[in-house]
Amino acid sequence: MSFAHRQLVITRLMKAQQHTCAGPYCSTRLRTPVIDHDHDTDLVRGLLCGGCNTAEGRANNADEPGWVQYRSATPAMSIGLRVMYGSL
Repeated sequence: MSFAHRQLVITRLMKAQQHTCAGPYCSTRLRTPVIDHDHDTDLVRGLLCGGCNTAEGRANNADEPGWVQYRSATPAMSIGLRVMYGSL
């Protein structure tokens, strides 16, 4: 996909997330968002700050309630966005 498509996805998610990190314990205002995606399905989930993107991927957070909730009700889901990360 094109750079324009990637920017459209980021813009839609930034608006839905009110320009803040979607991490469950974070309220960081996003300047340089990281596109989070499910490594099994390749679907984009939302935008995270760098710290939350690292934390989300840690094995010890797999069953942590905040991250479980984030994965089950992502910002992308809330706006009906189904985009494969690999297409960006």
